[in-house]
Amino acid sequence: MEFNSSLDTENAGKYRTYQVFITGTEYLPPTADEVPVLMKEFVSELNDKSQKLDPVILAAFAHRRLVDIHPFTDGNGRTARLLMNLILVNKGYQIVSIPPILRMEYIGALQAAQKSKNPSDKAFFQLIAECEIEAQKDYCRMFRIELPKKDKAQER
Repeated sequence: MEFNSSLDTENAGKYRTYQVFITGTEYLPPTADEVPVLMKEFVSELNDKSQKLDPVILAAFAHRRLVDIHPFTDGNGRTARLLMNLILVNKGYQIVSIPPILRMEYIGALQAAQKSKNPSDKAFFQLIAECEIEAQKDYCRMFRIELPKKDKAQER
């Protein structure tokens, strides 16, 4: 098996030991000293919410919260998307892929959730839910499963 030569093997899989900054956003991730405690709290919160939240909302929450903590020097977004998809698959849902055409909307929704004043998860949760619906539609198309047609009354 070949590994990506750009992988930072010294830091991979370890919590970061210094402050990081996310280019293009006002959001400042927690200090490196806060990361272990925040991750422990995150795992506890995720376990608590796992039976209370809709699976798609739980997956979106897990993604967003991991990105907020930003525990690693690199790969936080990929890890968050992997965690989100692990939750979705374990709950019987489809893997969500953020298509390139939605990349800016994805980043904007994350930034809205991370604003210091009036943060809101609404746009991010909505985006993930819409991507899940599209993934399910793709699955149905792949297996030639006919979806019910909407009538005009349902569209309102």
